[in-house]
Parts: sequence; structure tokens; C-alpha cells
Amino acid sequence: VKEFNEKGYPYGTLLCITSAGAFNETQPRKIFYNAEACTKPYAKNVLGAYAGKYEDKENLHQVYVLGDGHILVNNEGDNIQIGDPITTSSVEGIGMKANKPGIIIGIAQENIIFNDSKPKLVTVQYGMSYYIPDDADKGNPRAARNHPSPGKPHQGIRSPNTAKSPFPSQ
Repeated sequence: VKEFNEKGYPYGTLLCITSAGAFNETQPRKIFYNAEACTKPYAKNVLGAYAGKYEDKENLHQVYVLGDGHILVNNEGDNIQIGDPITTSSVEGIGMKANKPGIIIGIAQENIIFNDSKPKLVTVQYGMSYYIPDDADKGNPRAARNHPSPGKPHQGIRSPNTAKSPFPSQ
């Protein structure tokens, strides 16, 4: 871990939280996270994807958690298509396509076909959420009913082209 504090992780490595706290007493809203490369599939403590190290600040690194960027992925969850949810895999710091319910850190924005187990960078829209596959509720009528996820959209969300604005036209 000390080695990565000094030089950082490869871009797109998934990091998991080991602890968190206030930055200091004068800035209580500024939160710091101690994080390491994720080591378990569907990790609940995933923070985001490693983006880089501040050269002028000791042990201070950037992690992408929202917006667009990249995640290192492998073929553990199969090939990846646009719109597939991305979660952590069993390979340290590497993501995969999610195939079962669990925490995800992003949605793939490109197709990736694997010819081997070598990790590749996939373009994603970052955003942590809980993923429930479309078929997760078969045989269980209570499963996934009102949980927002890529597999099951929240029932209260309308697409922009069908939503009626509450504001009068001008």
C-alpha cells in the first residue's frame, strides 16, 4: 500500500474504502477516504476509479466517482456491451460486467470483446447504484419492485419525451 501512496495506481483501477473521516477540524465537511485497490467481486465499499496523484501534495490522489471516464475491466463477467453495469471483480483493482444483484460503480458506454483475460479500459458513466438484473425477480414477486437500477428503472421516472412540464410554455 505504501508503494501506491507514493506513485499511485494505474488509471482506471477500482478503489475500495478502508476508512473515512473529516479532513481536519477547521474543515469538517471536507471528507477524506483511505482506499486500496478492491479485491472482492461486487464490493460494497467501492469508492470509484483511480484518476491520478497530486504531484505537489503528499499522499493525496484523485478518484473519479461521478461523470464520465474509464474503468479497467476483465472478462470475468463476460464481454461488455453499451449499457452494461460495471462492478468489482475478483482480480485486484479490476472491474467486470455485473451479472447478479449488487453494487455497481458505472455503466459501460462502449462495447468490449475479450480475446484473453488481459484487462482493458472501458469508457463509463460513473455513478454508484445497486443493480438488479431484469430477471432477478422471477420466482420472487417482492424482489426488485421499487429499486432504481439499470435493470429495473424506478417506477416514478418518466422519459423526457413523455414527461409533462409543470411550467407553462412561454
